[in-house]
Amino acid sequence: EGAIRKMSAHAQEMFAGFRSAFENPATDIGAEITRLKKMEDEADLMMQDITEYLIQCSARDLTPDHAGNIAAMIRIVGELEESTDCTYRLVKLIERKYNKGHEFTEHQTKRVNEIADVVAQAFSAVDNFLLQKVPADVISAVKSLEVQTDNMRKRYNKEAVMRMAEGDIRIEMLYTDINNQLEAMANHALNIMEASDSASLERE
Repeated sequence: EGAIRKMSAHAQEMFAGFRSAFENPATDIGAEITRLKKMEDEADLMMQDITEYLIQCSARDLTPDHAGNIAAMIRIVGELEESTDCTYRLVKLIERKYNKGHEFTEHQTKRVNEIADVVAQAFSAVDNFLLQKVPADVISAVKSLEVQTDNMRKRYNKEAVMRMAEGDIRIEMLYTDINNQLEAMANHALNIMEASDSASLERE
């Protein structure tokens, strides 16, 4: 469990790195890309090590409850790793933005930060209830956050499509790609919460 909590903290540190790079364009993006790529590689290794250990545990003569607990933990690790993949894709997108000299409008920047704020709320719940019994109201809240990010993504991307007729298509495509990755992260957060709740129930 400690290794899974460490991986969760690792994922959140990566997301914080993306947000810092997005909000501070003057930062040396090349150095940040290198740092976050190393962190993404470390997350891959964490997933491999934890999953291998859990599979070895599952080979033992386990009760159905313990087997279910291990399955839930494997799912959590997979979702955490996929969330780090999303974060790394986000960082690569803003690297392209800066390298190409693309500038978001104040409106676009605000929209991205709005979705990122909701994603951060979802992962805050993950941090608070990872591998614990999750209160029904918290599960409901995270589901609402996931729905909110999906609705925001659809609305903001629709606005972008409408702007493409008169604006820079490349910038709008970059903007929608960022929105899509952020929404995917909210979905991973919800999956982690549901799996955490399942794992906690198996231990009762």
